[in-house]
Amino acid sequence: MQLFFDDILKFCEKVDRYAASSQSLHNDELVYDAILRNLELIGEAANRIPIEVQTQIPEVDWKSIRGFRNWIAHGYFRLSEDIIMDAIQQKVPELSIRLMEFRRDNESLFADVPA
Repeated sequence: MQLFFDDILKFCEKVDRYAASSQSLHNDELVYDAILRNLELIGEAANRIPIEVQTQIPEVDWKSIRGFRNWIAHGYFRLSEDIIMDAIQQKVPELSIRLMEFRRDNESLFADVPA
């Protein structure tokens, strides 16, 4: 589970960093594509968080995250800029905060497993 939490947090950070580096997503195709890919990867990793853990973080809409991933992966030509911008500006930062809070409050779940 630690791996998937770390992945989601890393992907969230990348979305934030890439979006901050671009004046307009319309003008920077590489940044836009990189953001979409990381949003998709957030959904992939979220799908691997155990349901028992997901229920402990009810503020996160896990079903919508998975659905958003599917929407990006399978409906690319129908992507709404408003929805993408909402994800970048609202949803991703909120997800990151919620996961960091859960991690902080449940450190024992993230302890390194001895080899």
